[in-house]
Amino acid sequence: MTRPTAQFVDASYVLALANARDQWHSLAFRWQSALDAVRRRLVITEYGLIEIGDGLSQRTARQDAVQIIQGFRASPDVEIIPASPALFDAGL
Repeated sequence: MTRPTAQFVDASYVLALANARDQWHSLAFRWQSALDAVRRRLVITEYGLIEIGDGLSQRTARQDAVQIIQGFRASPDVEIIPASPALFDAGL
């Protein structure tokens, strides 16, 4: 059985998942359930991980940021695209 195509995720999706008060939390949670159901591989950039750290930089959320970022880095189901000047320029 082949796996479905990888799915790019951005920081706003992850931050919505992490914050139950976020206006997009319920939608992000439904997307997470759908992605989990098909075992979709995730792709995120290092820039996205930096945005997650920034978005969860409040003292009460810092441990969450560390756990989320370490979880992405440790998962065999996540590809992290390294930050680079070329990637930055392409995004710009």
